[in-house]
Amino acid sequence: MVGAEIKQAFVASKMTYGSPRITADLQTRGMKVSRQRTARIMSAMGIKVIRKPAFRSTTNSNHTYPVAPNVLSRQFNTEAPGQVWVPDIT
Repeated sequence: MVGAEIKQAFVASKMTYGSPRITADLQTRGMKVSRQRTARIMSAMGIKVIRKPAFRSTTNSNHTYPVAPNVLSRQFNTEAPGQVWVPDIT
């Protein structure tokens, strides 16, 4: 019976709650369980939390490297072909 409640709480949390949160959830429902018992039952049932990867900042705007000047200033209209070359990043 406790296993089914644990499984239900785990699925309701989108498989993100570990034994401490599931224990707290079951205790609010009126069940008397400990974290260790919840962890043991979760382990026996093969229930494991899907962890989200930690956020990593990949852009460092505060660097000391030189920045290319904006020569065009978004003025892309020219008088003749071949005067302005821009990359296509699509």
